[in-house]
Amino acid sequence: MKISKPNFFKSPLEHYKDAISKLMQLEPEILREKSVKPKLPFVYNLVYKDAQKPHITAFTFGLSSLDLQSTEKKKEICIQMNSSNLQWALVAAYLVNQLRGDCKFNEGEIIKFGQQIEAESNLNAFVVINCLIPNAQQYLLEGRKTSNIQIMQLVPIYEQEITSIAQLGLNAFIQKLQAELHNPKRDLLKF
Repeated sequence: MKISKPNFFKSPLEHYKDAISKLMQLEPEILREKSVKPKLPFVYNLVYKDAQKPHITAFTFGLSSLDLQSTEKKKEICIQMNSSNLQWALVAAYLVNQLRGDCKFNEGEIIKFGQQIEAESNLNAFVVINCLIPNAQQYLLEGRKTSNIQIMQLVPIYEQEITSIAQLGLNAFIQKLQAELHNPKRDLLKF
């Protein structure tokens, strides 16, 4: 018989993990990273791997711990890639840890990473978009403790594509990229 912890004993991380795990229909590997900024809590990384194919999805937890008194929607970050390389999951938590408090992670924000994320991919920057995972926001809204969290998604890009985003607009750029959105080895988009 499996005994589960009553909801009122669960931490915000546990409520978040429950909602995301229900969405993903898997249990995650949970990684944590000590905060680089004094007095801020750990950044957690919920990593979901597909056992059947090389696919990784990760959700951060730690960005929403800023300014708990604010009534503004809190944000967390996700990333999805057709790769089994853990670097894709780790980079999301790394960026949250390094940039929380300085970057709002709003839709359309560009983050220049300045180096390859993994050896087999030349993608070296990110654009932040609203989460494209179907029903992700709905699962968070169902939970009383997670309803104030908005999931944003990191889309890896080439630094050279930043001007294309400015010229086309974010929605048109993402539309053109749609078929290759999760491909770490995709070619540079030419317009």
